[in-house]
Amino acid sequence: MRQRAARVTAWGAGMVTLSGALLALGAFDILSQPLVLMLLALGWLLTGGWIGRRLHALRRIVWYLRISPTEVTGSDYVRQSTTIPWRAVAYVNVADDMLTIVGPGLSVIQVPPLFVGYDRLVRQVIDHAMKHQMRVYIDGIPLDQAPLDALAALLDTSPSAGDDA
Repeated sequence: MRQRAARVTAWGAGMVTLSGALLALGAFDILSQPLVLMLLALGWLLTGGWIGRRLHALRRIVWYLRISPTEVTGSDYVRQSTTIPWRAVAYVNVADDMLTIVGPGLSVIQVPPLFVGYDRLVRQVIDHAMKHQMRVYIDGIPLDQAPLDALAALLDTSPSAGDDA
């Protein structure tokens, strides 16, 4: 997660460098001042929006997850926690690229498959969600309508590379 955040920061640093180059071109009258200002404004609006969206998306992805009988808590790359009580979970979605737990409002916890013990974690989350009668989806399809091959992959009991079996 920190590597992804560092990449976003690198894009911001690149925009700072580009801004300096544009200002230098404007100072030496290679580009007109209005054109430089327009390019700077447009560049910073686009870059700022992109960086904001990326950082917001990264905040949903956790590097630490704690599951208890009453709630699930995830911590993101800046160590801010999101806690969702099981009774407030709207739904759980298990996809190839992410386990997503959606709560009320903007409460979302996402766990990438590179998470240590991911397979075991997915089973625990599904067990808790079903105990609390929450909706469970497999790749956006309700669990009771999911194809058999998706269910078989989900229920495979062989330990993954990250599990401590």
